[in-house]
Amino acid sequence: MRNQAVDRERAVELRGGIVHLRWTRGAVVTEADVRDVMADVSVLCSGRRRPLLVDMHWMEGLGSKARDAFAGRWPLTRVAVVGTSPVDHVILVFYLARHRPACPTRFFTSATDAMAWLKTPAGAEKRPPASGAGKSRA
Repeated sequence: MRNQAVDRERAVELRGGIVHLRWTRGAVVTEADVRDVMADVSVLCSGRRRPLLVDMHWMEGLGSKARDAFAGRWPLTRVAVVGTSPVDHVILVFYLARHRPACPTRFFTSATDAMAWLKTPAGAEKRPPASGAGKSRA
């Protein structure tokens, strides 16, 4: 089984049962990029639903058609999006306001917190903190 897919815009890999998606510095994500990621994730998941960690630290932008494509069906149980800037957070808030993800989706400023949430069994989690560090939309 292939455990990794890398190209000039992104890297997708399966580590410890979690799919990791990292956008490269300056990436402006298009609908075609999202479709490619969806195909890679489907191959990596091998028919099993898995959690996804998205690192958007270096991403420059996300086109509207790319946001729409992200709202498609994915073989995922939950999605943790990690970013460091208020803009990263606004991008996810806007996405969640417009789309209804098929699985719980949250924003984190810490990869450690995001990984802990991804590893928490469904139904065993606490409510997200009021600070917004774990915003969710199920």
